[in-house]
Amino acid sequence: AASIPRKPAEHLTVVSLYGGLPHSIVINPYEIVTTIARRVQAEQTFYIAAPMFAPTPETCRLLKSQALFKAVYARALQVDVALIGLGELAPDATNVQLGAICHDDVESLERAGAVGEVFGTFVDAEGVPVLHPRNECFMGPDLEEVRAIPHSIAAAGGVKKTGIIRAALSGGFIDVLVTDEETATRLLAQHTEAQA
Repeated sequence: AASIPRKPAEHLTVVSLYGGLPHSIVINPYEIVTTIARRVQAEQTFYIAAPMFAPTPETCRLLKSQALFKAVYARALQVDVALIGLGELAPDATNVQLGAICHDDVESLERAGAVGEVFGTFVDAEGVPVLHPRNECFMGPDLEEVRAIPHSIAAAGGVKKTGIIRAALSGGFIDVLVTDEETATRLLAQHTEAQA
């Protein structure tokens, strides 16, 4: 977000697409949205004032039923461009380090076939959401709603993220990928092998 040039944009609204993390400055959705909004001098900024994951599916449904959340979700689904996150599934993953999920979640998600998380939804190697209670706790629009956004951009890199990047591409969830050369080379090699 800090790399976005300081350039005023007319009639621009910045909307957080999902809840935040318990702590973190650099990658917390609240901070990212605020930084982008300031750099482009957005006319309006909207936040989802909730954690990234509710503690239970029931709590998630209750919070999402509130008028405040419904209004922000409606705005979120009207955006033209979405910047989405991709998270690997590992004991040292960012989501674990920042408290969004715990080590028990990692183990049970792996047993369910998940390779990582695309925009808060845990998916398998083909980009199909896995059956797991954590997928019913995400405080944001679901993947099908995000797929309807005209342009989605993911910035993800590092060899550890190769699996989740492939899953996101296979699932058709991203239009533009920003990554490093080593990861791009590995993804292309895997794609070539799969085609052979």
